[in-house]
Formats: sequence, C-alpha cells, structure tokens
Amino acid sequence: MQIKTLLSAGSPANGDYCPGRCFPRLLLSTKTLLAMKLTFFLTIAFMNLGAAGLTQTVSFSGKEVSLKKIFNVVKDQTGYVFFYDAAMLRGTTPVTISAHNVNLEDFLRKALSDQPVSFSIEDKTVVIIRKKNDGSNGQRPGCSAATVGERNVAR
Repeated sequence: MQIKTLLSAGSPANGDYCPGRCFPRLLLSTKTLLAMKLTFFLTIAFMNLGAAGLTQTVSFSGKEVSLKKIFNVVKDQTGYVFFYDAAMLRGTTPVTISAHNVNLEDFLRKALSDQPVSFSIEDKTVVIIRKKNDGSNGQRPGCSAATVGERNVAR
C-alpha cells in the first residue's frame, strides 16, 4: 500500500511535475545504509592488505657472501623456501650485495646477475635453475650441423 502511494504520488500520469522523482525510490533504513557503507570500506581495506602481502621486500648487506647464505636470509625475512640442486651452486661465486626494502624479485635478480643460475617463483617457492646457454651460432642445444656442398645436414 505504501509503495503504491509513493509511485502514484509523484507520477506524471496524475499531472504532477516531479523532477528527479519520476522513478520509484527504494526506502532504505539508516542502519541498512550504514551496514552497506561499512561492508564496502572493509572490502576495500582487505583488498589493499592482500595486495601489500603479495609484495615481499628484503633488506640485506653483505660482502663476499655465498648464495646459500643469501637464500637463508631471504627465507628468514619472507618465508619463501628455495628449491635447488646443491651441485648447481658449486659453480657460483660469492656475492657482494647491499639492499634495503627491495622487492624480492629485484633482489634475486641483483644477487644472481653474474651467476650461472637464474630463478623462478612458484607460489611461496623460489626454484633455482641453471641459466640457458644460447649458442653463439644460433642453433638449438643438442643439435649440430655440417655443411656439405650447399646443403646443411643435421647430425
């Protein structure tokens, strides 16, 4: 009954002029509006907290430090675990690095820049992989070619 009254009270069909009130309005209580606002702001706040949690930062300074020590520091600061073959680290050299509140990926790029290994991040795991050697002659690894006359024959 009340909705009918609201719809017909300002209806142009009755000859009433109703700027901005020609369409039916939903009447919401102040408690409902307050609850909606609170839900909206909490949703935004939690989204921001979640985004901040995805970016891990690392602070570390060291001179001639092994990669294993750097991996332990990153694990302690971020909770990320490292997965690697110990034999891969034998060909690495000690690193001198200084970083303060640096993004995890940037820190690892800097630490592994002159090393024969690289990394990949999967969830909360950092996988250490051997860098790919791109051949100077542009061939795929494991494939060789010999010139016979004017044709290339794969061996």
